[in-house]
Amino acid sequence: MAHSFLSRVYVWTGDHATAVEERAKAMELEGRPEDAKLLRDSFAAGGLNAFLRESARQGSGFASLAALTAESDGDKETVIKKLTERAEGGNYWLFLIKIDPGFDPLRGDPRFQEIVKKFDPPQ
Repeated sequence: MAHSFLSRVYVWTGDHATAVEERAKAMELEGRPEDAKLLRDSFAAGGLNAFLRESARQGSGFASLAALTAESDGDKETVIKKLTERAEGGNYWLFLIKIDPGFDPLRGDPRFQEIVKKFDPPQ
């Protein structure tokens, strides 16, 4: 788990190569060396967006805006739709949208605000 969280932090701070290595380490520790290799290879071939698409394909829970944007070819409507689907599907990791700076461009969208409210504690 620590390597997965570190991977997120490195994506947020722009150190993409280290983000890939941390996520790959997490995959190796989970007994998934083939997936770790695919992550490294995707980054080497196509940079951050390729790594994020591969992460999404593997179902890693890496629900950052960058991953969703890469997966959605930058279409904001598709990103909101995917976030909504994942929230309704109970994606545990989606609570991170409240703090992930990658979601800052969506914070003014009322649909995004509704998704975020689903992760507020009951009053």
